[in-house]
Amino acid sequence: MTVSSGDNVDFTAWDGPPPNYSHLQPPGQTSDSDYVVSSISNAIDDEVRSIRSLTSASRRRSALLLDFNGDVDGMTEEHLKGKLKDALGDLKKKERDLELAAEIGQQLVAVNNSLMAEYQELLHRQKSNSSLRSQKSGILPRVSSISSIKQVSRQRRRPSLQSLNPDAPPVVRADASAICSLSPTSPTSRSSLNRRSMNATEQHLNAQLETLEANLVDSERMHRHAINNLRRSNASLQDQLRATLQDLRDAEATHAQAVWVLERDLDQLREELQVTTQAATDLETDRRRLIREQMEVRRDSHEMERNDQEIIRELHLKIKRLESRNAKLLVGKREADRRSAMQTVELEQLANHVRGLEDQVEHANKLKSQCAQQQIEIQQLQEQLEEMRAREIELAEEELAFGDGEEMSSGDESIRSVDLGQEWDWTKWIERTTTRCWEIDVAGLKSEIANLQENRTQAYLRLQNNLASCRKQVVKNTPKHIASLATMIGTVVPGPVVGLATTVARGVQHGFEKRVIGFDSTDERRSLGPD
Repeated sequence: MTVSSGDNVDFTAWDGPPPNYSHLQPPGQTSDSDYVVSSISNAIDDEVRSIRSLTSASRRRSALLLDFNGDVDGMTEEHLKGKLKDALGDLKKKERDLELAAEIGQQLVAVNNSLMAEYQELLHRQKSNSSLRSQKSGILPRVSSISSIKQVSRQRRRPSLQSLNPDAPPVVRADASAICSLSPTSPTSRSSLNRRSMNATEQHLNAQLETLEANLVDSERMHRHAINNLRRSNASLQDQLRATLQDLRDAEATHAQAVWVLERDLDQLREELQVTTQAATDLETDRRRLIREQMEVRRDSHEMERNDQEIIRELHLKIKRLESRNAKLLVGKREADRRSAMQTVELEQLANHVRGLEDQVEHANKLKSQCAQQQIEIQQLQEQLEEMRAREIELAEEELAFGDGEEMSSGDESIRSVDLGQEWDWTKWIERTTTRCWEIDVAGLKSEIANLQENRTQAYLRLQNNLASCRKQVVKNTPKHIASLATMIGTVVPGPVVGLATTVARGVQHGFEKRVIGFDSTDERRSLGPD
């Protein structure tokens, strides 16, 4: 078995016990080449199985490491440290496995070298056998050549001759002793003996050479078969070694990736540990601060307890005072209940009295409504009385037309002169005001009201003149029986009622004049003189 230079195999020293190759024997000590080939094949198969077992173990460790990487985030720091120690142990085991594989490969190389040496020795033997076969045709009938052939055959093929024909050397020795024991004095017998011995030796050598040739052919065939088997096993072992080395490289890459992941996780854990350490330092600082505050609170707690005791004593005194006050209030409550019972009785009596007063009030309201109706009727009658008096006055004026006509005509002329001297008119003012109301002109309405207040004298005179003319027309157009009814009312209605109705009517008229046009008719009358 050979190892190519492209595999880059680093064979290190193996610290364990070497493999046991005691069952393998050197080629010169074996009697059967098949046994040698089978022994070597068994040894190589054992080494291959050991390498495969190491490769499968390394793969299982790689799988375990890869499965372990998925659960790193959910583990504690101690657990991760334990896992890292286990991973370090697995890596050391892997290194030992690699060293063992390298030693096994080195031993396989040594076995391969020994097999190649054996193969070279077999080739050398084959060449020597071919040279011996070429010397067969040139054998001389001399004892010296026979002895040289025997010596060469003994030196070169002693193991093969002994293994193939163990009875041959005694015959040769017997022939030699027989040849040496012949008498040199009889040339005929010596020649005959030489011829017989040479013929026997030649026959014996021919038989041995044929046997050796057959054995050499068989051994060559067996060695070719063994060489082919060794070449095939060597090629398969090379392929297996390459596959094993590739698996080892893959395992190393996987382990390197796992180690990188673990180192990265360790860096993260170191950072988290630093953050946790800082947080622990802060918490320790807070704890010490809280302890100091607690000690201060404990120092202040004695004073607080004394203050609390004083407050409790004061509260006890207040409670006692409140209890005494509560007792007094209970006594007062009982007295108040007694009084409330008496007042309840009085309240019932007052309620009965109130119901009687309510009946009286209802009766008074009825009387008041009747009085209001009577006042309305009185007012209506007073208005009718005023109209009748006005009519009487007009009638009297008509009767005294010849005496007072000049005075009245002068008053009418003064009013007409006032009316004619001014341009203000009720009809125009009402039209303008109505238009501004429809247009919702507030400013215009205010201006019209101001205009009415400025011309209130003229407005009052015009209104009085219109009322007088209307009164005259009413008196003229009133039937006589209605006029007599007014005269009869004036005679039937008492004088105080008539005066009251007149006063009320004048008050209403004055209020209307002040509220609407801002004009006081009494002042105007005073300014104009008595009617």
